[in-house]
Amino acid sequence: MKRLVIASLMLLGSAALAQSNPEPAPTEATPPPTPPREPTFRIRAGADGAPAIFVPGVSYGTNFSGRIGVQIKRRWGVYADLGGGFGFGGSISAGTGGGGVSINVADYWRLTFMGEIDLGRYFFLSLGPGVCGCTWGGVSQVASSNGSASQAAYVADGYFPEIVSRIGVGIGRGRHKFTVALENMVVFGSMTRVSQNASMSGADQSVRIGNLAVGWAPGIMLGWDMR
Repeated sequence: MKRLVIASLMLLGSAALAQSNPEPAPTEATPPPTPPREPTFRIRAGADGAPAIFVPGVSYGTNFSGRIGVQIKRRWGVYADLGGGFGFGGSISAGTGGGGVSINVADYWRLTFMGEIDLGRYFFLSLGPGVCGCTWGGVSQVASSNGSASQAAYVADGYFPEIVSRIGVGIGRGRHKFTVALENMVVFGSMTRVSQNASMSGADQSVRIGNLAVGWAPGIMLGWDMR
């Protein structure tokens, strides 16, 4: 009888201990913090410049530009691009039959409205129309050993429509990137050309005004962009 009472007391004590120390209830996992929402529109800006050439006439010089506009998400950009450039070139030739010399110059500024798409993380492509305040031209003179000679001069000067394109890469973290891009500017201008020829048999001269002249300014641009 005594043993039965002791066993009953031990069972009651175990049950009371179990009730006083219940198993902890499972807790729900804390959700991860919500990342900040990317803004739809951001101000963007940038600048670049590099050596460049201008054709026709092949003038060697430099090209530079600055831009400001709007970045739409991470994919699209719209901005105004203000730039300019200048160049100088020429050639000298000489031989037993005669020789000649030519000089070429180019000077321009431009305002272009660009649209840009980011192709993945690094690559981008931009294109847009604008207006160019351009002056380019050249003079040349050739003389031969038989006494004949020719001279020519051409110039395109005014406000002409133009198109600028860029394809390149942007390297960096966050919004700030260093950029390397192949840029092409194509200008559709109007040219005046004067030429004259002289020889032992006589001389003649011609003047042409308003001929279509296409200028091309390619360059590899190094710059910085905040997108």
